[in-house]
Amino acid sequence: MEKLLNRLLMLLVDEVGLYRSLLSVYQDERQALLSFALDNITASSKKKENLILKVKILEEQRIHVIHQIAEKLNQPASGLTLTRLAEKVDIRYSHKLSTLGAELSLVLEEMGVLHRANRSLITHSQGLVSGSLAFLSNNLAPDPVYHRDGSVSTQGRNGRLLARTI
Repeated sequence: MEKLLNRLLMLLVDEVGLYRSLLSVYQDERQALLSFALDNITASSKKKENLILKVKILEEQRIHVIHQIAEKLNQPASGLTLTRLAEKVDIRYSHKLSTLGAELSLVLEEMGVLHRANRSLITHSQGLVSGSLAFLSNNLAPDPVYHRDGSVSTQGRNGRLLARTI
C-alpha cells in the first residue's frame, strides 16, 4: 500500500507542476492577446496542447493508481477523492495528500479564471474582426453590370475593392 501511496504522491506533485506550467502559458497567452501578437498566440496554443497532453497522460496514471488503492481499501474508486483517501491512510500520507489536493484545487481555480478571461478577449477580438469585415463588405461596390443596350448600372455604394489580399 505504501508503494501505491508514494506513486500517487509523485504523480500529484508532477501534475501540480504541469498545471503550474499551464497556468504560466495562460498568462503568456493573455499578454499575447492584449498585444495582438499572433506569433506569440500561436506559440502559446502549441505549448498548451503539449502540456494538456502531458496532463492527460498523468491523469490516466493517477486514475489507475487510485483504482488500485481503492481495491486495497475495499472502497469504490468512483467515490475515493483525495480528501476521503487522506482520511483513510496513515497520518504522514494524509497530510501530504491534503496539501497536494488543496494546491491542485488552487491552481485549477486560477487557471479557470484566466481561461475565462482569455476566452472573453478572443470573443471580443472576433467580434471586432467580424464587424470590420461586415463594414468593408457592405461598402464595396459590386462589379458594374453591362446591359444589352450598352448602359452600365452600378449600385450606390462608394467603396472599391483594390485587392483581395492584405
